[in-house]
Amino acid sequence: MNTTFLRSRVPNLTVAAKNAGLRPATVSNLCTGKIPLGRAEIRTIVLLAKLANCSVDDLIIIEDYSKKIETGIKTIDLFAPLVLNSTVGLIARPDMGQLALLAEVFHRLKNNSFKTITLTPKQEDPGLKDLLHESDYIAAGFEEIAVLLSDEWKNKNILLVVDRAHVISGELGDFNQNLQLKEVLSLTTFLMDLSGEAPDEDLPFGPLDTIWQFDAELVAQKYYPAIHPLFSISESYPLDKKQNRLQQDARKTLRRYRELRALYAIRGYEKMSKKEKNDFTRGQKLEAYLTQPFFIAEPYTGQKGCFVKIVALFNDINKILTEDLAELEASSLLYKGDLDTVV
Repeated sequence: MNTTFLRSRVPNLTVAAKNAGLRPATVSNLCTGKIPLGRAEIRTIVLLAKLANCSVDDLIIIEDYSKKIETGIKTIDLFAPLVLNSTVGLIARPDMGQLALLAEVFHRLKNNSFKTITLTPKQEDPGLKDLLHESDYIAAGFEEIAVLLSDEWKNKNILLVVDRAHVISGELGDFNQNLQLKEVLSLTTFLMDLSGEAPDEDLPFGPLDTIWQFDAELVAQKYYPAIHPLFSISESYPLDKKQNRLQQDARKTLRRYRELRALYAIRGYEKMSKKEKNDFTRGQKLEAYLTQPFFIAEPYTGQKGCFVKIVALFNDINKILTEDLAELEASSLLYKGDLDTVV
């Protein structure tokens, strides 16, 4: 049950349900999960949809938990979600935040039945400190990883970070070819590039399931994580119809906003048409909303990290794209969690 969406549409849900002839206790148990959705009467779901003025499909969350890895990082879960057993390529120049993002992903997932490994890069980088700190194991070579996966870490979900230098040398290809994946539950691989050459190549890592491309404009504004909303994609992630529509609408909104920024610089805000102003403001708010404080950065920023659930994320995206939200300034959305946390 999409409880957040239902309550946003029907604020006084208990009273409204009672007036519609539904038992408040039944509705409450459905919302908390005490009654599985599959055991609910069709009449109940239909009446709740009528109260919320939506379709029955809008009230039902359909997700593929066998493949999805929920990171709680808004811009990733929206534009380029992480998939179990996939290969993710990070395309970034130095100092764009790729190492911090990997460290944050490790931090969030290693306590969620995942084991984390970093293969020691051939090139040193001061930004590796946080990533190595969040790694359960730091390997000197692929043989060491193979032994670990076939022995101590059998039947585990594995997250592995490998530098591009190991891809170019062919070592990663040999490892994947010889690895007996049946030894582990899953192996999700992240390919980073410490040389900064990846953005200049057409296929810097070869075929990929997911691309996280970093954006110089977001870095310049200090909007992190600086994941490019237009060029970061996940080919194998199962989005339902509604989420796919919201994702595409978010991309269109941000694409238009980037176009309007150039007009804004030339003509100024006052000379823009009413529609242009609306599109500009909406895109500005969406871009600000997608910034997020990281848990690993708490000692440096003094701001608590936050995890935004996918249900809340898509509900927020829908609000930003379809509602006025005139009371919210874009600046109030910077480095917050979901919209409920914005004061």
